[in-house]
Amino acid sequence: MKFQNPATSIHQQIEIMKKRGLVIDDDNYAEHYLNFISYYQLQAYWKPFTETTEISGATEFKDGTTIEDVIKLYFFDRELRLVVLDAIELVEVALRTNWANYMAIKYGPNSYLKKEHFSNFKRHENVVAELEEQFDKIKDEIKLNKRHEYSSPNLPPV
Repeated sequence: MKFQNPATSIHQQIEIMKKRGLVIDDDNYAEHYLNFISYYQLQAYWKPFTETTEISGATEFKDGTTIEDVIKLYFFDRELRLVVLDAIELVEVALRTNWANYMAIKYGPNSYLKKEHFSNFKRHENVVAELEEQFDKIKDEIKLNKRHEYSSPNLPPV
């Protein structure tokens, strides 16, 4: 089946939502958010507020559902995602730090460059090549100082 639906303006999108039963008292409010959060993005957030009618099979909003309800759920999800990502970042940094400290103390500061410390030699080779490529793109002061200070290895200590 070929997609043939015409593009709809934000005004038309608001009218579609209203026809499906979404309460929109302030079109400017809805228009503002539809300019920053697309109609299709919002669909995921209004699903809990909809039901399929038995007679026509159409999806309509539950009585009393407002655009504000949908927007609030969108922002709740956004804030929850930011909190979770913040926590993941803390765990990630802690894991990398512990791994780096362990490797440096047990096997030496450049031990991550030695394939014998890894079970998949080909993957290790690809990772080191990627690290070298990424390191070459970095233009910060610390990297430049290390490059002038040491000629080998090409990458910094763990």
